Amino acid sequence: MTNNTDKIMHGYYSRYANNLFLTYIFLNIYKLSKVIGIYNGYFLLLFIQSIIFSVGGYLIYKIADMYFKERYKIYSVCTWIIYMTIVGLSPHIVLTYSDGIGMFLSLVLTYIIFKLEDRKILKNKKEIIRNRILKTILILFFTNLTIISYYIKPQIIIVSIAYGIIKLTNIILSIIKKYIIKLKTINSKKIINNKNKIQTNIYYIIIILLIVLTGYMTYTYIRKANNSMGINVDKKKRFNITHYAMLGWNT
Repeated sequence: MTNNTDKIMHGYYSRYANNLFLTYIFLNIYKLSKVIGIYNGYFLLLFIQSIIFSVGGYLIYKIADMYFKERYKIYSVCTWIIYMTIVGLSPHIVLTYSDGIGMFLSLVLTYIIFKLEDRKILKNKKEIIRNRILKTILILFFTNLTIISYYIKPQIIIVSIAYGIIKLTNIILSIIKKYIIKLKTINSKKIINNKNKIQTNIYYIIIILLIVLTGYMTYTYIRKANNSMGINVDKKKRFNITHYAMLGWNT
């Protein structure tokens, strides 16, 4: 497939450029199957996809649990049963293509969003530091997974774009409220608040730098992987990021 340079392949991958990186992943799974002694690589693909769907069931249960926050978890269990019924009875479970993997990636992104928005009461500094480290890891994983998801199933980043717009809107509104509402504080409290602000700003700067660095590394790796396939993609024939940004805004 990598040496195929006919017009059909170029036209297909130009229109569905996301399938080029997916083909690269599948190709490496086929290579792995030969290394471990499985000569039919498709069976390994199905095995991996079965694991993905199973993990997806666990994720959707956890997402429902965080959303409903119920004591007896009835809605969460019902959500899991509906998911397993739909996925288990679907004939597409034996087809390895972008929609199945895309469903799993969207669940992972949604799960991370719920974890990031989970507000826990932190009792001491150790818990605060631990929580910050965990959220930093989740943020980096979220941003890099968004990049990977775009190159596997572009529609997935609609979730990330919508979440990003909501977070940005909330930040802007909170800044406006701080300027509108004037609280009376003593000088000592102002000094403490200034120290906290400096630490918070440094933390955000570090996160932004890490996002840019890791995101660039992920992007570079994907571009190299796609280029190694030996197929020239016509960028004019595919949907660009602005199309999905618009869908994310509407979402």
